[in-house]
Amino acid sequence: MIDAKFVKIITVDSLAEAEQIIQFFKENGIIAIRQGSIMDVYSGNSVSGEDIMVDESQKGEAQSLLKEYQPVRVYTSDRKLLRANSNKTVNKLLLGIIMAFIIIAILIIIFFP
Repeated sequence: MIDAKFVKIITVDSLAEAEQIIQFFKENGIIAIRQGSIMDVYSGNSVSGEDIMVDESQKGEAQSLLKEYQPVRVYTSDRKLLRANSNKTVNKLLLGIIMAFIIIAILIIIFFP
């Protein structure tokens, strides 16, 4: 294993999915590692994804295994999306209130000089 040359086989969106695939490979006799980015340190996930690397000699076997692999659903992204949508709704509501105050102020200035 000292002379192992690792090659990227797939990029996934989350650390959780990367760890699932690495465990799946391990259970099937393939050595795999994860390569993220500096954002892993700050947020736990890389915005550019997590690369899964396998030994070059096991690449074909790993690709075959990936065809039958079904990840366990992880909802971290969905929660972020839900939170982003609720933030957009709150922002639109606040913008509407501010616009209403501005319009009322303009109408008061025009009709009651």
